Amino acid sequence: MNSARRPAALCTGAVCPDRVASPDSDLAGRGAVWWIRRVALSLVLGALLGLATQRSIGLGAAMNEAFAKSAGPWAIAAALVGRWAPNVRTAVVTATVCLWAATVAFYAAGGPPGAGTPGFWLAMTVSVGPLLGWLGRASATSGWPGAIAAGIIAGWLTGEVLNTALGYGGASRWLGVAVNGVAAACWVGAARGPRRVVAATMVPMTAAPVVFLAAVELASGPTFH
Repeated sequence: MNSARRPAALCTGAVCPDRVASPDSDLAGRGAVWWIRRVALSLVLGALLGLATQRSIGLGAAMNEAFAKSAGPWAIAAALVGRWAPNVRTAVVTATVCLWAATVAFYAAGGPPGAGTPGFWLAMTVSVGPLLGWLGRASATSGWPGAIAAGIIAGWLTGEVLNTALGYGGASRWLGVAVNGVAAACWVGAARGPRRVVAATMVPMTAAPVVFLAAVELASGPTFH
């Protein structure tokens, strides 16, 4: 049989590589409309996240400490946006857009006094957003790279657990501990690599958020997200 006339139904990537498009080439072919939809969805999700965070302040100390004073829910949202993206470039862009929109919506809704300047947090989204997007996308892959990415995210959330448990008084802080703790456990369970790699990665990453948030509080006053 002439291979040039082989039916398309019999072709695979190995037999007829010219007939199989790579994921990246498929994404490139979707054009501006596809990107506009992705970015618009990220803007909407971010705006809802920022608005919900700001509104939670008025629901009492428990909700305040669980959401408005914790970076955990924002990190979870950005990492999930990255995990659901079809490739790394999309993950980085959409996770950053999501956090940027959340920050704008948070302050537009009347963010609380002492939360740091909007410019500071908008600058943070430019550096933290791409990282969380990339980690979220990497956590969906198999093997040790995915395990490391999931471990870093879980470690960050575990650090938020310690920060909330040690940094705030009263029983209300335990809702924040539960939110971040359950999310951390879910990221560990979702890892597609060896669990020992996840555990090893979590050890240094657990301390990083506590040190970082302590430095931020010293530099800009009490923070709320």
